[in-house]
Amino acid sequence: MQAEADGLRGSIRASVASVMGAEPTYIPGAPEDTASSAMARGNAVSLYPVEVFPWDDPLVRRSFDVYYQKWIAPDNGAYRHVFGQWWPYGGLGLARDYLRLGQQGIVHQILAWTLGHQTLPGTYAWAEQVSPANGGISGGDMPHAWAAATYVTLIREMLVMRRGDTLELFAGVPPSWLEAGKTVGVREAPTEFGTLTALVDSDLNTSATDWSGTLTLTIGGSARPPDGFAWTLPQTPAWVDGPPGTEIRGGRLLVPSSGGTLKLGYGAGAER
Repeated sequence: MQAEADGLRGSIRASVASVMGAEPTYIPGAPEDTASSAMARGNAVSLYPVEVFPWDDPLVRRSFDVYYQKWIAPDNGAYRHVFGQWWPYGGLGLARDYLRLGQQGIVHQILAWTLGHQTLPGTYAWAEQVSPANGGISGGDMPHAWAAATYVTLIREMLVMRRGDTLELFAGVPPSWLEAGKTVGVREAPTEFGTLTALVDSDLNTSATDWSGTLTLTIGGSARPPDGFAWTLPQTPAWVDGPPGTEIRGGRLLVPSSGGTLKLGYGAGAER
């Protein structure tokens, strides 16, 4: 099966090179369609739910840069698909890929647009196709189940997602979610390694340049990922107290698979 998968990847790459040249700028939608927005929708599955191509592959990263510039940036977070309509579920699906690519700013832009443009406001419901002229349904189903499902899976991935034998925590959480008095996390969430409860409690005061206070991270449940847990921190703390084996490396908080309770202190006056 692995050999078949490797062969298929090789064939896809050969096809792309045949159509786009030896150093392609992006992966198109199909050999006969190299220009439409189908390229973004068609390749959204290259990173989620499994990595068909490695997330750090230069061609993949170039491709998603092009997709963003062509089909998302012009509408400030909306995904404009064929015939000019907005397709909310397509944008949310792409957001899951940008999350894996470490493009949190794009993730937040897509999510903010989607929440701000509910087809029936206040219901978290979106049409399959939305008219840019009036924000109403222009085709397909309403409410669109794919949009609802993709919204839920995006939020879950922002809180916990698998990368190899590591569970990545809070990869899509913006700093505003970590302000004093807020709790962010999941409880008894199913993962490939068992159930996971991961919660962050905060008494932080945050600004664009300075944080002060503490974060308390609790990791429990039956999940025991072989390579432990990781959190790419939005701000490096002054100190960390945690289970043996806890460390910060390259801006990433690494926690052994046994989990536990950790405290992260920010600012010169943070109590330890």
